[in-house]
Amino acid sequence: MDHRDEWDIAPQSMFAPQVVPFRSNFVPTTDEKTSRDQMRTWNLIRIEQIRRRIELLSAFDEITPRERYEIAKGRCVYLMRCPSLGGHKIGSTGDLASRMPNLRIKVDPQIELHASHSCVVCHRLLESALHSFFRHRHSSCEVSDEVFKLCQAEIDGFGQVATSIENKLLPIEILHLEGRLATLKAELSTQN
Repeated sequence: MDHRDEWDIAPQSMFAPQVVPFRSNFVPTTDEKTSRDQMRTWNLIRIEQIRRRIELLSAFDEITPRERYEIAKGRCVYLMRCPSLGGHKIGSTGDLASRMPNLRIKVDPQIELHASHSCVVCHRLLESALHSFFRHRHSSCEVSDEVFKLCQAEIDGFGQVATSIENKLLPIEILHLEGRLATLKAELSTQN
């Protein structure tokens, strides 16, 4: 599983692999200069994206449900009913529609979506927090370590729990983004 965050992943078409000079008197070729310029441009784009995200998250109380969905960009945590396992799977994904067929093969052919929650914070972070929150209901299972035996009240309240935990994670996400922003600014200053 790739644990880099979205700010670390440049579009493949944006630049060629960066060439590292081996001598102090290194003079880059035109292609190497172009690659460095493209990397600098990518860092400027990332800085602006992070700034905008920090602004959005800082004003989270004023965000409409539609804006929340757009900010999430498909990232969500979910609660799936697993009839053959006698429990529910709590997971996260960046694309729920493409995740379902995979889960039907690997976890339970009868798996069905019970609830999903669009994430404005890192969906893996919220998933981990939900696993901790429901740890007293964890069920040992050979197929997945994300299966929980939840009572009906916990199933019905999944969305409220996810929202409550996410609200507590917002300051942590903002702090993480501010750290990323500082790192990118430092990288950019060394590229000049």
